[in-house]
Amino acid sequence: MARLIHLELKGRNVESQVLDLQSLPPHFAWSKIEDQSLPEFDQLAEQYIRDVNKFIFVIPEYNGSFPGILKTFIDSVHPRNFQGKKASLVGISSGRAGALRALDHFTGVLHYLQVEVLSDKPKFPQIDKILNPNNELTDPESVFRLRKNIDKFLLF
Repeated sequence: MARLIHLELKGRNVESQVLDLQSLPPHFAWSKIEDQSLPEFDQLAEQYIRDVNKFIFVIPEYNGSFPGILKTFIDSVHPRNFQGKKASLVGISSGRAGALRALDHFTGVLHYLQVEVLSDKPKFPQIDKILNPNNELTDPESVFRLRKNIDKFLLF
């Protein structure tokens, strides 16, 4: 889904980048807990958080909320790097709710960090049924919702 959003933004001549949390350096959380600098992580935080004014978070539902690695990542970046910025949230899940609870929980985290969150939070339930093997949305209603959200995000 993040790559679909990235391609949609690119098609509108909007610069964007995708941070896949799987690419985080190993043990980044421990280095932050021990107050040690980890240059790889610091570079990621600068590129994807500090130097950015708006975010789109694609959040999968995980155990009734959002994944712990996302919270760990957020906690490893100094809060001042989020203050005054804006975010849009997109929920995906294999179930029926489309990560509704995850979006609510993460909205609370972002509000605590003084990030304004776009009220339109599209949810994409049963993600495995609306993406084809090429990771393209096959459901016209889903394509419409995603594009509508991007329209709102660009005006936000």
